[in-house]
Amino acid sequence: MSIFQFLRILAARRLFMLAALISCVTVATAMAFILPKRYKASARVMLDIVKPDPVTGQVIANQFLHAYTNTQIELIRDQGVAGQVVDQLGWETAPSVVNAYQAANHGKGSDIRRWLGDQIIENTKVDLVENSNILEISYSAESAEEAKRIVGLIRNTFIDTTLHSRRDTAGKTADWYRDQVEKAKTLLSTAEGTRTLYARTNNIVLQSDNVDLENARLQALSSQSAAQASQGQQIYVGDTAPAVNVAKTQLEQVNQQLAQAGAALGPNHPTYQALVRQRSVLEAEVARERTTAHTYVKGNAEAAFQSQKSVVVAQRDKVDQLNLMQRDIDVKRQQYMEASKRAGELRMEADVGEAGLSVLGDPSVPEKPYFPNKPLIIGASVAFGGALGIVLSLLIEMLHRRVRSVEDLEYGAQVEVLARIGEGKRANSIVRRVVRYFEIRRANTQAKRAAG
Repeated sequence: MSIFQFLRILAARRLFMLAALISCVTVATAMAFILPKRYKASARVMLDIVKPDPVTGQVIANQFLHAYTNTQIELIRDQGVAGQVVDQLGWETAPSVVNAYQAANHGKGSDIRRWLGDQIIENTKVDLVENSNILEISYSAESAEEAKRIVGLIRNTFIDTTLHSRRDTAGKTADWYRDQVEKAKTLLSTAEGTRTLYARTNNIVLQSDNVDLENARLQALSSQSAAQASQGQQIYVGDTAPAVNVAKTQLEQVNQQLAQAGAALGPNHPTYQALVRQRSVLEAEVARERTTAHTYVKGNAEAAFQSQKSVVVAQRDKVDQLNLMQRDIDVKRQQYMEASKRAGELRMEADVGEAGLSVLGDPSVPEKPYFPNKPLIIGASVAFGGALGIVLSLLIEMLHRRVRSVEDLEYGAQVEVLARIGEGKRANSIVRRVVRYFEIRRANTQAKRAAG
């Protein structure tokens, strides 16, 4: 089919096409005025993804932002939020809603709350504002007031649900950490008690730098021997004896540590109690050294050094064992402190009042409904009616083909037309003239090409 045949068909079926166009426009216009109006209300909430957590100080990594945002969108359109909105609206007990539910489900089913929640989800749309961390929640309803009210409930319920979920999760984790803290405290107390008993049984006292008292005495005697080498005869009696001085120094260090631990940790802390036991051992050691202190002169300093060296060598294995126990205590104390810190952070998070979301303004709704869009519907009906008229005209023409031009006759009879007699209707005459004009132009072009 050539373009001219197509135009002749449209000209012949112009009344049919006009009828189809008018019908479509009439029906569409009537529907635009009959269909119930729908209003779309919107509310915004900002995700505090760039703001550090108020408890842990952590910020969401960039690679997790997309997943986090999609998760928040799905939570807004979840039955957990929609169901709570249904409860706040009181739709479950409204007679009209119950009747509509029974009619939609043919009197079967009892989960009206979920059915209503699905309707809220269907009318809810959530979009991320481009190049921002703002979520725009929109809800469509038949009245502006209802749409505005429900979108506000959806936003507030989502924020409350997020906060409750965060608190609940943090609270359960904090309870678990609290149990771990108690276990770590018990293990620490047991380890410190075992170390203290072992040190008391073997009469070993470790300094803050894990050097035992006998070794410290040996170092003191070595220093005293070197210092007295260039001096005259010197006598040490009672509290001036090196052993007593070392024990007193140890006792002063423990007292300082005990004061700091009492202020920072409290009297019931395992570390504080271990220091109390260590102080008791050192006080007994100082008393013993004062009782057994004896006078010695420079000539006996070397002998005292060798004697103390023998004592240190003899109990080396016991000191090593005590150091091993002390390292185990240090590990358990570190575990206890870390568990206590994490439990405190989680307990603070469980009591926090922020959900990581910020409300942006009040819900808003345009004065005009977004549906039905009358200009769009009428414009679309014009385009649809015109296309429908053309398609139906061609379909009818194919089913009942007629001879409307020389080309149709030549195609149907498979012979060449020699002459035309008479004139057709004015409309066909106009079309014929247009066709004739283009035929003459084509013939002239072919003639020029043949002459060239």
